[in-house]
Amino acid sequence: LMTLYLTEETDPADVAAEAEAITRATGAAPLRYRFGQRSAEFLLCACCGVLLAAVTDETPQRAVLNLRCAGAEAIGDLPVTPVGYDAETGAARDARRRQRWTPVRRGI
Repeated sequence: LMTLYLTEETDPADVAAEAEAITRATGAAPLRYRFGQRSAEFLLCACCGVLLAAVTDETPQRAVLNLRCAGAEAIGDLPVTPVGYDAETGAARDARRRQRWTPVRRGI
């Protein structure tokens, strides 16, 4: 999974346009799913199940996108770093998301 950490300058309209493009391409709106800790909502492609994005419930909401769902030109030569969060505590997870995920200016 390669994620795109959005910045404060990211226009939510761009994110919405990408989601609409995925919906048009697959013919179905993304599925919304919550894993066991229910700390974020994950948006999955309704056709293939790939993770598209994740959004927290905290205020302000924070989000992250799977960059692999964008065109190849958006990825370029960015390195891929495998990560594992199985042993992460809830407090560490929340801190990581506050640091790395972007605040959402409009609800997703």
